[in-house]
Amino acid sequence: MRTRFLVGLATVLTLWATAPVSAQRTRARGAASAAPAASLTSFAPAQGLVGAEVSLTGTNMTGATGVSFGSTSAVSFNVVSATQVTAVVPPGATTGKVTLQMPKGPVVSATDFTVVVPPPPPVAAGPEQSTTAAASPTVRPIPNSDIMYKKSVWRKIELKEKQNRPMFSSGREITKIIIEAAKRGELTPYFTDSLTRVMPLAKFKERMVDQKNSAPQLTEEEKKIMEQNADADGFGSAAPVSTGPSEIYPNQLRQLQLKEDMVFDKKRSRMYHQIQCISLVLPSGLTVDGTDAPIATFKYADLVKVFRNNPEQAIWFNRDNDAQHKNLADAFELWLFSSYIYKVSNPDDEQIEDQVGTGNATLLAAQQLAGDMIEFEYNLWSF
Repeated sequence: MRTRFLVGLATVLTLWATAPVSAQRTRARGAASAAPAASLTSFAPAQGLVGAEVSLTGTNMTGATGVSFGSTSAVSFNVVSATQVTAVVPPGATTGKVTLQMPKGPVVSATDFTVVVPPPPPVAAGPEQSTTAAASPTVRPIPNSDIMYKKSVWRKIELKEKQNRPMFSSGREITKIIIEAAKRGELTPYFTDSLTRVMPLAKFKERMVDQKNSAPQLTEEEKKIMEQNADADGFGSAAPVSTGPSEIYPNQLRQLQLKEDMVFDKKRSRMYHQIQCISLVLPSGLTVDGTDAPIATFKYADLVKVFRNNPEQAIWFNRDNDAQHKNLADAFELWLFSSYIYKVSNPDDEQIEDQVGTGNATLLAAQQLAGDMIEFEYNLWSF
């Protein structure tokens, strides 16, 4: 009996001692649930690069557990006070809302933070590269670090030669394709094969004329005088007179000039003939001084795009099989044309005829140069 009394007394005392603690815990939980929610009112700056520090302003931010930019969490953040949190824009962040992670749930900004993408670093241009911002003129450029040998070669392509007639078929002349593409704005003409000065379209059209056989352009005053003289003679209106140069036809341009770089790629142990550009040439019979005159030069990479985009017109005509015509781009890649060298890079920038004279001497020297280049490439494999 005495034992039961003591156990009951101990139980009463225990309940009496723990009752205030439970009440305190209940009151604490009530106070916590009644705490005001956090808010994110603004952030500054509104945009920045990866690694920039952004300051978030709001209220009740003391318990922040993280900051996110878009869907990427910041690696570094700091709770400065209940009204300010700082965070660093993490790598991989994208433009989007700023989110403040809080125990009661995320708090999202009303506006987006813009992640600024830095521009790519400028590429250092080599001594022989174009000074324009355009891409390389060749189709498959080789890094300068892989070039062991390089020689610039200029060639002439006579389109009336039998081997070259496939690219000069009636109605599909390569000159016609180039001229029409330039007039449509698909090709950019340049003044010289250095490809540093763009030729305006008006200037290109001005050069596409028969300089020798065109009548001089009449002034307005001369036109009026001719009309007055015709009326005074009583023979009616004056006969139509050519008042300007006549435009030449594509099939009148029967020569192309091609510039290539012979490049030995030491990484692949191979010699490449990289075509840089092709020029239209006004033949000597259509110029005033009786010499061939370049009209305009076009990047080879641009020409390849035009040839690929016009497969029905830009064809190398297969005289043996109408089902196997090739695209002009393939014809140049496979070197399905005949040409002869008229200049090789030299200190004085002279053509072969300036060095050895004209006539047969020029042709023999050109053939000798071609043979020397083949022998040089062969000797690269001799040990």
